[in-house]
Amino acid sequence: TLQARTQQDASSEASSAAPAHASAGITGAQLAEYMKLLHFVTGILNGIERKNDSWVASEFAGDVAALAAAAQRGDVKAQLVMFMKSRGRDDEQNFKWSGRALAQDCLEMYLFIAVSGTRAYLGALCMSDGLRSTVAKDRAMIPLRATAERYNSATAQHVLGMLMYCSQCDIGTKVDFLDAARWTRKA
Repeated sequence: TLQARTQQDASSEASSAAPAHASAGITGAQLAEYMKLLHFVTGILNGIERKNDSWVASEFAGDVAALAAAAQRGDVKAQLVMFMKSRGRDDEQNFKWSGRALAQDCLEMYLFIAVSGTRAYLGALCMSDGLRSTVAKDRAMIPLRATAERYNSATAQHVLGMLMYCSQCDIGTKVDFLDAARWTRKA
């Protein structure tokens, strides 16, 4: 009957709008959007790494000692590559290379750090390991917003707009969506 079908439709809508992860309050639609964005930002990082690996192969024939010497001399691109090679291995070296590249106002370093932070946030969010707070999202958005604003980076603007959109999917206000759309269109 019509009443039974209406109740069934209502319960179906409620289950699709219900949080997929009760502790995080994330809906299934949000999770799907976050997963798409996670895939996208991972592609950005892989592209940056492939581009730099190609550069190292062509400029230094893979010689890490020559790369390190160029980084020591102040070659900002070499510093970025040294930073990427030291990630997860040596925090002191990692800090040294990132600091030198950032001091030279290296857009690619800012973008790499911003998108890496976004990937870490999205990965934690999608893998249900508890890092779902607004504070974590805001922390991921700080370098992303700074890179989007300061460097007018289309990549950072797009990722920022999509992160804002995904976080408001199914729950946002019109103002939140407008802000997300502004960043995405700016890209």
